[in-house]
Amino acid sequence: MIDRCILLFTIFLALVLTNACTKEEPPTQRTGYQPQANAEAPPVMEGEKIFKQNCQACHGEGGKGDIGPDLTDKVWKYGSTDELLFQTISQGRPGGMPNWGNQLSEKQIREVIAFIRRIGEK
Repeated sequence: MIDRCILLFTIFLALVLTNACTKEEPPTQRTGYQPQANAEAPPVMEGEKIFKQNCQACHGEGGKGDIGPDLTDKVWKYGSTDELLFQTISQGRPGGMPNWGNQLSEKQIREVIAFIRRIGEK
C-alpha cells in the first residue's frame, strides 16, 4: 500500500514539474482580424459612408464624440491598435458599444478603422 502511494505521488510530482517547466503561450482570443502587410489600405471613403450610417449617431459628426467617446484623440479605453479596434467594433464593449460583427463584414470594419485613423490625424 505504501509503495503504491509513493508511486502515485511520484507520478503526480513528475506531471506537476513537467507542466511547470513547459512554457505555454496564453490562449489568444480570435477576433477575425488578420493584419495584411502587403494589402492596399482600405478605401477611406467607404469607411466614412459606413461610419455616417452606423457610428455617427453615437460618436458624433466626424467622430468628435457625443453619446460615444471622441475618436479623434489618442486616448481610448480599450486600446487603439487596429486589432483592438476591430475587436471593439465587431464584438462590442460593455456600457454601450454594440456588436457590429453581425451587420458589418470584415472588409467594412477595416474600412471604418481606416476612416477612424484618418479623422484622428486631423
